[in-house]
Amino acid sequence: MKKYRTLALRASRGARMAAGLSVLLWLLAAAALAAELKEPQIAVEKAKLALSAQHYQEAADLLKPVVAAQPENTEALHYLGLAQIGLKDYKGADKSLAQALAKNPNLLSARLDRAWALLELKKPDEALTELETVLAKEPDLPRAVYFKGHALLLKKDYAGAAAAFDRRPAWTPSWRNQPCFMPGSAATSRARATRPGSRS
Repeated sequence: MKKYRTLALRASRGARMAAGLSVLLWLLAAAALAAELKEPQIAVEKAKLALSAQHYQEAADLLKPVVAAQPENTEALHYLGLAQIGLKDYKGADKSLAQALAKNPNLLSARLDRAWALLELKKPDEALTELETVLAKEPDLPRAVYFKGHALLLKKDYAGAAAAFDRRPAWTPSWRNQPCFMPGSAATSRARATRPGSRS
């Protein structure tokens, strides 16, 4: 009887140890998964800081591995597009931003930045398609109005461009001073629209 009791106690102790080991393994796996999920977000946050300092290559180098590992990460795709604009890689920016929009069409800021890349690629019709979507939801968004004026300039629609620049809302520091701001003031752009012959 004593022998059976000892065996039962050993079996019970072994079961408890096995259960404890299972819990420990589960906790370790959960911690590893949390770290794996956290690392890309840390990279994205570092990339944002690099972008704000206009360190575009650093930002791109941080974001490319995130996008490769998490192709559904629209935030990383969007900021990668901005870094590529800063690097004047407009084709790359268009691709990154288009991918972000394919996964989340409601990202108005990414749509606006894609319009920017398309303008740099001298694709005003595609840019206007993006801008009209943005302006339908936010008709007084300064950058959208400004970019629309530039798109119309590229199409040589000088009257339309001048009208767009005339109706622009007041520019705000939040976007005037951001990295990669498109060169040229609205006033200069309007002058180009009203005096086509003076365009460089």
